[in-house]
Order: sequence, then structure tokens, then C-alpha cells
Amino acid sequence: MGESTAFTPRTEALAKNIEQIGYHDLDGKPGFQMAMQEVDGRYYLYCATFKHP
Repeated sequence: MGESTAFTPRTEALAKNIEQIGYHDLDGKPGFQMAMQEVDGRYYLYCATFKHP
């Protein structure tokens, strides 16, 4: 049998030519329905949530 190698997940994000401009934890609610918008050659990714109990 072959040897097993341990998998270590990455702790840093992989990104290229991207800048985070904002963050909100959505008050602990799950994110749903992402949308992307282009404005002046820049792309913005939005994520929203529904009213969740």
C-alpha cells in the first residue's frame, strides 16, 4: 500500500489582482444569493442574507 501524506489546509486566501474593500459578518446569519456588478472596469461581489430566526 502507498504512504499517506497529511493534508494541511491553507490559512491564507489565494488571490490575484483583488482587494477587499469591506466585510460584514451578517450578524451571524448565513450568506445567500451572491451578485456581481461591474462599475468603471471594476467588479464588485455582493452577498446578502434573508431574515433568519
